[in-house]
Amino acid sequence: QASSDDNTSLTVALNMLRQEGVLSFFSGLAPALLMAPAAMVQYTVIDPLRARFPLLLAAMIAGALSVTIKCPFDRLKTLLQNDTSKQTARELFAATVRDAGVTGLW
Repeated sequence: QASSDDNTSLTVALNMLRQEGVLSFFSGLAPALLMAPAAMVQYTVIDPLRARFPLLLAAMIAGALSVTIKCPFDRLKTLLQNDTSKQTARELFAATVRDAGVTGLW
């Protein structure tokens, strides 16, 4: 049985640093940064929607739009973080669309 020292965050981080290098801490960063505009869209769209719909419905529509924009980038980020073959984001995107179609991004 492994001791509790084997599972600390520091131990895991040091193992990642030794085995994969410092860049392993930043895998998936680019798609994560591309998700930021989705929040901007959500907050920009909610005010005009509030003029036409009750607050709850306006928030639901704006949130759904935000998630629809964000989800492909989140999927790509997760694939990059779990990819052991060191494919680029573009290659993983193309492979996902090829294997599962465009709906595979959601």
